[in-house]
Amino acid sequence: MSTGPTVAVVVVDHDGGAMTARCLRHLAATEWDGPPLRLVLVDNGSTTPLTAADLADVPGVELVDAGGNPGFAGGVNLGLTHLGVGRPGGPALVALMNNDAFVEPGWLAPLVEAVSLDGRVGAAAAKLLFEPVFAPVVVAGAVRPQPRGPALGVRVVAPPDSVFGAGFVAVRPGEWWTSGTEAVVYVPAVSGDQVSFTIESVEAASVVVGGVTAAATKSAPAAVRVPLPAERTSVVQNAGNELTSSGWVRDRGAREPDDGRWDTPGEVWGWCGGAVLLKADYLDDVGWMDDRLFLYWEDVDLSWRGLDRGWRYRYEPASVVRHRHGASMGDRSPRFELLTQRNRLVVLARHAGRRRAAVAWARTAAEAAWFLWRDGLRAVLGGHRPDLFRSTVRARALVQAARILGSRPAAGRER
Repeated sequence: MSTGPTVAVVVVDHDGGAMTARCLRHLAATEWDGPPLRLVLVDNGSTTPLTAADLADVPGVELVDAGGNPGFAGGVNLGLTHLGVGRPGGPALVALMNNDAFVEPGWLAPLVEAVSLDGRVGAAAAKLLFEPVFAPVVVAGAVRPQPRGPALGVRVVAPPDSVFGAGFVAVRPGEWWTSGTEAVVYVPAVSGDQVSFTIESVEAASVVVGGVTAAATKSAPAAVRVPLPAERTSVVQNAGNELTSSGWVRDRGAREPDDGRWDTPGEVWGWCGGAVLLKADYLDDVGWMDDRLFLYWEDVDLSWRGLDRGWRYRYEPASVVRHRHGASMGDRSPRFELLTQRNRLVVLARHAGRRRAAVAWARTAAEAAWFLWRDGLRAVLGGHRPDLFRSTVRARALVQAARILGSRPAAGRER
């Protein structure tokens, strides 16, 4: 007879198709000695939703039709409602799994053990790794950054699904720059012995990419092909969340090689909704996700609510999940930028205290004005085409955040 707590998994899908089916197949192959695992798929208004026939090789998946797209937060809440979380007969534990995440067979047991360590441990986060395996390519070259604004120096355009590691900053969605003397980009280790890059520089510079030297300027980007290094590594996306002094919540270990430094379990500030196991008692106490946030920072909001009520969280590296980051929304897409800016302002206003929240709101307004001048008005005066993306995102984030804070939450969103 199976022993242990009852566990369910909620997966939210929006046009994930074969990728979502793959996610569910991995979950169905979970090695788990406890009661049968319940799999719930919430369809958020997919153009072509997965059907029982599409999932014939994953028997027992419970399908929930959201009737539209309420976002990740709203989809999770529908899954929790379907499962009867907090009611008699509901599961004791609920895992949230992104539809572009793929668990390794032994992912569940370490998380169950982690939340069982203490009655006040409300959640356990898995080690989330970027998919697939990568080859590290070093970009080197001393370039003087701009005196103001982002740290522009050398822009690197890498093959699809590459991960930009230490030394890089995303200045615009999908646009990665480095102003350091050395930076690393992790390239998918696909077949072939060479890989192509495009290099652009704010001033004439000699840049060494994977041992190959390229002369690049802003007006004359350089295209180079370099040998694919023999070294192979996995790259960490999330090892739990941490709160920075500036009021950003970031992924611990993000874009660092999986070289053992993130193999120690322990307590963390918060958890990532991409791969986490939650106690039903925790959800019953702090409430469910705020679907007004739609996507991004909804897990931060729920983590922070739990901290305010004395709950704690664990990181368990023995639970490994691989994630096709950005497969659902696009890595640092324009919508990502808006939602993260907006939802951060909302969450800080709720939880961070008046001073920190006021600083964040004032800084966002100042950035909107600065980018309007630098990328808009000054560009027009200089005879260039204006780029209002960054100023517009921040202005819209401020307006939308104020509206969310002024609206009334639905019953059950917050406790």
